[in-house]
Amino acid sequence: MRKGFLAVAGLLLGASGLYAQNMNIPQIRNAPFVAFNTLTITDSKGTHQAVGKIPRNSAGSSYVEEWRTDTNQLSEILILDVPGKRFIRLEPDKKFYAIDEAPALAARDLPPGPIAQQVSQPQNTKPIHMEDNGLTRDIQQLGKKEIEGIVTLDSMETAHKSGPGPDARDYTTENWFSPELQIMLLHVGHDKLSGTDLVSSLSHVQRVEPDAALFQIPADYQRDPINARGAAAAQGGTVVPQ
Repeated sequence: MRKGFLAVAGLLLGASGLYAQNMNIPQIRNAPFVAFNTLTITDSKGTHQAVGKIPRNSAGSSYVEEWRTDTNQLSEILILDVPGKRFIRLEPDKKFYAIDEAPALAARDLPPGPIAQQVSQPQNTKPIHMEDNGLTRDIQQLGKKEIEGIVTLDSMETAHKSGPGPDARDYTTENWFSPELQIMLLHVGHDKLSGTDLVSSLSHVQRVEPDAALFQIPADYQRDPINARGAAAAQGGTVVPQ
């Protein structure tokens, strides 16, 4: 499974900042929307920003544009095709596409119960403290607020692990999560070790059905020869790249 589909923007903390956007959109039925994700990274090299479209349709399929924050160029498009049970990757510069079959891919329904009930329940959640192999994590609920007319729940996490090496941790993140859409509308992170600040935010959120063409492979794209050979090997056949 391609890592890009699973990454969350907060995982970019501690990196150089010259990364493409990444947004994980859960496969939820009957909760379509169209929005733009703005990723802003500030580190020792300055501030870098990119904006990409990220819709989800009623079938639970999602479309994510990844724009590089260093060049502000569209690097690739990731599509989770729930009805077709496949991952699709588009490379706009080469006009290539690649497909990975995903027989287990499925969408789920929104959690049962009124949204108002889901919003009120977390307000009584007690802070969580965890320790594991020298890593301490504290999570607490901060309340709720509206973002573009959508109610979100705010939580903050701090993590710390002393010592040299790649296992050291010292960061703080805040997440504003929408129970209605089952997605984060705002993520703010600060990595003290690298001096990196990251903000990932959704804007122009419209709860409408997106254009169906977004979830299809464009007619002028050709299959990535490497992906085609891999598919043939899996099937025990051969493919002549086009």
